[in-house]
Amino acid sequence: ESVQSTYRQICDSMPPIAGVAQGAMVLQDTMFIDLDLPRLDKVLRPKVDGSILLDELFPENTLDFMVFFSSMAAMTGNPGQVAYNAANMFMASLAAQRRKRGLAGHAINIGAIVGNGYVTRELNMGQQSYLYRVGHSWMSEQDFHEVFAEGVLSCLDRVGAAELCCGLRIDDDESKSWVSNPMFQHLVSKSSSLVVSDKKGKSGMLIKTRLFEATSMQEVMEILIGTVIRNSLQ
Repeated sequence: ESVQSTYRQICDSMPPIAGVAQGAMVLQDTMFIDLDLPRLDKVLRPKVDGSILLDELFPENTLDFMVFFSSMAAMTGNPGQVAYNAANMFMASLAAQRRKRGLAGHAINIGAIVGNGYVTRELNMGQQSYLYRVGHSWMSEQDFHEVFAEGVLSCLDRVGAAELCCGLRIDDDESKSWVSNPMFQHLVSKSSSLVVSDKKGKSGMLIKTRLFEATSMQEVMEILIGTVIRNSLQ
């Protein structure tokens, strides 16, 4: 009722609504084993129910943009934020669904922002240091403005992916949990996951070299399958 009331008030007193930014968030950080239904519901409702309500308010192609504020943690994972990450992933899927319907929709996975936002405001230095160690990089406020603008432009163009990621530190430190995830391999310049043994059992050979030397499709598949199995066992 409050969403619909606010919508009617805006429509009655202001120019037509050109865009929507969905930034609602409630956190109840807890490990999955301790996650009960009340906590899950409290975290999901603002992002899931709130996004559904906004989608229902704008079912036709009347908006220039609808940008959903997600988090980079939904991409890299955070053991204490299972519900929060699930809620963010729902928004990303809703953005993609809207795009398939020919409507404006884009999700931006935001990293920590220097001097602004929840991380700076609520987390102590120890918690912020942990985020840096696991691979997050602090963005400036101007960085965020540009990321938001990219989301708006994506909605206007209606082409490409309906999701954008930012605030991830790319380096050769393999202690970060996401480095071995195949989804991020195009960002990693060096990784032990790309080193395999040659035919004679000699270790330390780059998978790129092995593939280059392969003489048949069967040998290529053996190299790739062997690499996938080793990664899954690590």
